[in-house]
Amino acid sequence: MGWEGRRFSGETRSGGLDQARHRGLLPFPFLLALLCVSCDIGGSGPVAHAGAESELAHLTLELALGEDEGNAPQHQFHMVGHMVVSADGTLWVLDGAGEDPMLRRFDSSGRLLGKVGSVGGGPGEYRNPWGLALLADGRVALRDRAAADRLTLYAPDGTLDTVWHLPGWETRGAGDVAVDTGGVVWVGFVGWRRPAPDRPPLVYQRLRPDGTAMDTLRPPAPPEVVATSLPGVDIPYQPRGRRSWIPSGGFALYRTDEYRIEMYPRVGPVGMETDSAGHPTSPALVIRRDLPSVPVARAERRAARKRMEEQVRARAEEGGSIPRVPKVAEFKPPIKFVALGEDGRIWVGVSLPSVLEDGEWTEPKAYDVFEPDGQYLGRVPTPTRFYPQWMKGDRVWGVLHGEYGQESVRRYHVRWP
Repeated sequence: MGWEGRRFSGETRSGGLDQARHRGLLPFPFLLALLCVSCDIGGSGPVAHAGAESELAHLTLELALGEDEGNAPQHQFHMVGHMVVSADGTLWVLDGAGEDPMLRRFDSSGRLLGKVGSVGGGPGEYRNPWGLALLADGRVALRDRAAADRLTLYAPDGTLDTVWHLPGWETRGAGDVAVDTGGVVWVGFVGWRRPAPDRPPLVYQRLRPDGTAMDTLRPPAPPEVVATSLPGVDIPYQPRGRRSWIPSGGFALYRTDEYRIEMYPRVGPVGMETDSAGHPTSPALVIRRDLPSVPVARAERRAARKRMEEQVRARAEEGGSIPRVPKVAEFKPPIKFVALGEDGRIWVGVSLPSVLEDGEWTEPKAYDVFEPDGQYLGRVPTPTRFYPQWMKGDRVWGVLHGEYGQESVRRYHVRWP
């Protein structure tokens, strides 16, 4: 499961920082007031206080692939969707969509090791690859939306290992794929494009490491949040209820308008108290943090309202009715999303004050990072156009979107405060 689309679903891509802030050490640009950090375990827990400057981590760029526009096609990236990193540092990058998907391997120094598989419908081939997962034995599983009822496994050297067929799922769409710390493979299935009342819910079929079926479960629903919505209109800073997968085999549930994250590290028939549907009845860990509200500048609200009005007029020209444009929120929800690293660390995307650059309002990016037990590690600022996809230990791999749409794959080293 990649960060974009699964763990970071809902993030709005906006303009970036200047190129100098894309390289080397990245000091966080804002100084906040003193913050109180609290992690509740079973309803109570330790409380720590940290000043804004003392809590800031720094990133050091270690590797950048695809940044040279003169690179040959095999060294360029166009639409990176997922990546995984093997124990020996081998980087697997799933790139492209439509008629030109490509899975490639790179060693830890960035040297291209070769292309994996090819476009097609045969064994080891793919047409619309959607996700990657790393198995405990070093094999890599690929999910193809064009063939929801199969999972293709490649050996660590990139050759075809086997294809797992998943009977009974021919009529469902392909969702995510992931492997938990116990070696169980989670294969997601979504409903086809039907009206909401008739759409089958998301379910996961869980497979043992040998590919045999273990069980099928429905994940817990994200919290319900009342928000304004208009078809075809982007209303900024609306609260959302979200759900993120945990590598131990569970889910994190949260609302973006509250800095309160409920962690359910295991779901299913074993592991913790569950109801008749297999859903956990109480969280094993609750992470909370008190942060000052982040205001939306009046000029930014005006610009957002103007953009919404243009979207409404465009719909009217297409024959649609003219809805009333809602007000833009005066304050941002405190968090944007929650993502889990492969080591179980909890990365919380936080809201920050927007800045006006080249006539556009953009928002710097930063993540509060916690250990699996809730211990706060620090805040990690990143380039605005950088989208993390794989985190483990003190390293972060992801995609940087250039000013003109070009992409590069990057690896950063995190230096904690």
